[in-house]
Amino acid sequence: GTLERRLALDLLPRHETRRFGIDQQPGLREHLPPELALAQRVPGARWGLAAPMSSPDRVHGCMVLVDRLGGAEFSADDEQLLRVLAAQVGRIFENGMLYAQVQRQVQQLQQQARERERSDAALRTEHAVAHALAQAQDRGAGLLATLETIGRAQQWSYACYWEAVPDGEILHVAAQWSAAKVLSEELLDQAARRVLRPGEST
Repeated sequence: GTLERRLALDLLPRHETRRFGIDQQPGLREHLPPELALAQRVPGARWGLAAPMSSPDRVHGCMVLVDRLGGAEFSADDEQLLRVLAAQVGRIFENGMLYAQVQRQVQQLQQQARERERSDAALRTEHAVAHALAQAQDRGAGLLATLETIGRAQQWSYACYWEAVPDGEILHVAAQWSAAKVLSEELLDQAARRVLRPGEST
């Protein structure tokens, strides 16, 4: 919260912990030192101890202890222990943020690698199609070679090319390709005879 951050920023320059007594007299917390404003959230509190949780790059907050069991004031040993614990927690925060940053970078690199792979695959397919068309003897062979090249590159099981009938509004299958043993000759023959009229869909 805001008070915790104010206190941590106040303590951090001297890398110190702070022991303090708590005045429970009512007052506006925004006008109090942050450690007192925090401690006054605990009804009846008398003694407080605070230490910053920080790492080399930032302040994460602070740890505040209020009243030892039995009501005695915090000792120098308590202060040293809290300083050590707060420093450890600060390192944990830093390690967690570094890990999250590394994970984000890894995900970005993986995404870039996938994009490059897709781009390279598209380029390879484009070159393969151009080569297949250059080797084709006629239009029909070129269409079939194109479908087969793209189908194998994309790992499709079936591909077809629909073409408009001259002087009409009907579409028919001008060429089709199927991976080995995926579709029977009967199904391929049925697909080859299909036509689409206005308003119909596949």
